[in-house]
Amino acid sequence: MFEGRVVAGAVNGAPTLDTSRAVCCIGAVKTRTIMAGCWLLAVSLVLIGCPKSAPDPNVEKPADQPAPPGEASGGSGLVDLEKARALLKDNKFEDLLGVFEPDQVDGMTPEERGVLVDLFHEAALNLKNRLKNVSFSSMYCERGLMLAPRHQPLLRLQILNYLHPEMKLFGAAEELAEGLLAVDAESAENQLLRGKAAFEQGEYDVAGVWLRKAARAGRRKRGPVIEEACKLLDLALGKQQEIESALSMTRELEAMMARAKKRGVKLPIAREPRPEDAADAADLPGGSVTLYVTRGCGYCRKARSLLERMNVKFEEKDIEKDQSALMEMMRYVEDAGIQVVGVPVLRIGNRMVVGYNPQRIKSLVSKIR
Repeated sequence: MFEGRVVAGAVNGAPTLDTSRAVCCIGAVKTRTIMAGCWLLAVSLVLIGCPKSAPDPNVEKPADQPAPPGEASGGSGLVDLEKARALLKDNKFEDLLGVFEPDQVDGMTPEERGVLVDLFHEAALNLKNRLKNVSFSSMYCERGLMLAPRHQPLLRLQILNYLHPEMKLFGAAEELAEGLLAVDAESAENQLLRGKAAFEQGEYDVAGVWLRKAARAGRRKRGPVIEEACKLLDLALGKQQEIESALSMTRELEAMMARAKKRGVKLPIAREPRPEDAADAADLPGGSVTLYVTRGCGYCRKARSLLERMNVKFEEKDIEKDQSALMEMMRYVEDAGIQVVGVPVLRIGNRMVVGYNPQRIKSLVSKIR
């Protein structure tokens, strides 16, 4: 390597080396080279650390569309729960009723059914209590019970709907009340509703049984349910006393009934079976109506008048004049497990009514028409 630089003024015109500055020039060249390398390295590091300005064509762009309703949470995708919530919030009850079809229930997840049941219960409450639309509330209860047949709040609300004066579906209320007790027979509220259903049908003895059970809970805890049960129990007992006082019984009739009861298991009904008996034995629909009376019985006349006003076709039998009619009546009441202490006695379909009980008579007659 060179130790100096070529300068003019050499001997005989030949160049000579200036060794006094040679090392310094070479060092400057090395310094510039190192600085340029460091600058390139810094630029490279900056470029590596920055994100790419252009997308990689080989990488698939994520979809912007949301997942189908219910899919993100592992749902069935059959129902849009967010839409259902929004419809309830906006009081769009007609639209909310159509968020699912009955044939979709089995395909839903338990979580979806649970959310919908709560939404439908809230809608039914709003319709009944705030908008006073009992029939529409009943429709929501019916749909909700498709999702959860043992849902107690919905069962209770539907029973109250059926008992409402606008509907008066007392038989349906009684059936639901039995189902409610199958879920929880120890609930005072459930016992109260069973008693209410019986009371509205004139079954005051049955009402008294369940209302007493509900009222007993008051020994442990008082509240609106217990207070209502106690009030209704007093009414049921009063109604039962009225019916008992509406029975006509004479000493002669009492003696006749005692003799008939003693001989009843041996003596057949003194008539040929009629075609309608088969329907009576099966169930109420299509059944006949028989009124058992005695002479001079005021409440028997009231029962006859009630049936006539209702345009009911019935057969009237005087058990004082007709021994076979007395035996027939006694057989029916024995089969029903009822103790007869007077007349009138009515057989409506395959049900027995002892005493003048207009509410019970109307209820049973409505079922056989």
